[in-house]
Amino acid sequence: MKKSVFLFLSFLMLHASEAVAQVKFGVKAGVNINNISMSDKLGYEVSNNMGFAIGPSVKWSLPVKGLALEAATLFNQQSIAVETIDLMGGRSFETTLRQQQIVIPVNFHYGFNIDAKTEFSIFAGPQVGFRVGKKVTDTDYAQWLAKSTIFSINAGLALTLFKHVQFSAAYNIVCGKSGEFWINRQTKDD
Repeated sequence: MKKSVFLFLSFLMLHASEAVAQVKFGVKAGVNINNISMSDKLGYEVSNNMGFAIGPSVKWSLPVKGLALEAATLFNQQSIAVETIDLMGGRSFETTLRQQQIVIPVNFHYGFNIDAKTEFSIFAGPQVGFRVGKKVTDTDYAQWLAKSTIFSINAGLALTLFKHVQFSAAYNIVCGKSGEFWINRQTKDD
């Protein structure tokens, strides 16, 4: 009886250590290049579409060979410089819109080994972002009203080197609006 209990416990410990080996913790950091689109052409120019993201991540290898689930909690900041022309008597105005949020992407990876230390994968999944910065940006000519929660979809490619360093490129598609931009058009007489 003691021998079978010992063998059973040894079997459980062996499988528990294999399960722990399939979970990897890490830190993600990256640069965002973003684009803004508006439903109405209001005489604006957009530039400086840069930002960054950083935070912890975890990746679980699933029982199906090559399949993994990756989740992260990232601080994400995006900045966009908007210049409006021909407002308020022909004057132009420039504003930097800054969007800060905590984003939680959950991506399914399907990968294959190129060699013993290199893996290539494709990934896709949902992402939700929660605003942590200013929700309203007021200027002389406009008001930017940002949404509190933004839902989007990710898709991309990843290359993992030495089983520890991952380089990835992703495309994020926002489902719906991320905010509204109200421009106060005034005439010279006003």
